[in-house]
Amino acid sequence: MKREDFNKERFTLEIKVACSKEELFEYATSDGLTKWFIGHVEYKDGDGKYIEGSEVKEGDTYLWKWQKPHQIDGTVLSYQVNDHFEFTFGKDFTVKFSVEEVEPGVSSVLRLVQKNHDPNESNEFGFINCCVCWTFFLTNLKSVVEQGKDLREQEIINESFVNQ
Repeated sequence: MKREDFNKERFTLEIKVACSKEELFEYATSDGLTKWFIGHVEYKDGDGKYIEGSEVKEGDTYLWKWQKPHQIDGTVLSYQVNDHFEFTFGKDFTVKFSVEEVEPGVSSVLRLVQKNHDPNESNEFGFINCCVCWTFFLTNLKSVVEQGKDLREQEIINESFVNQ
């Protein structure tokens, strides 16, 4: 990460993955997110009806649950298949994944930008912790796609582990 990619208002992380843009974006769907990021995904439309991740659109809501006793819910701000996925993340943050093909069918870059809408001392730890956690999870995404290995801890639940 370059210094200019991190400040109190936002951070940007990028990772190159050996796959097509379309394949990489599949990891932003319900099924895809559970392979590298979280344990359980639910999306609902504006009427509260459960929907599949591939049907997600602006205004839908989500509930994500990790293996450790932690969950988060939020709202989809923007979703364009094979391009980007933007959502609220907690009460103070938004996150945007975008994908760009580097070499057609061979490699792509996932860019993650997290914005901090209320940069104050009370949410400073959460913002920094998100940067650390996203770094691990993006590394895990690369491992899952390129090596078929999920680096998340599956047996021991320990809040101190970076891989949970």
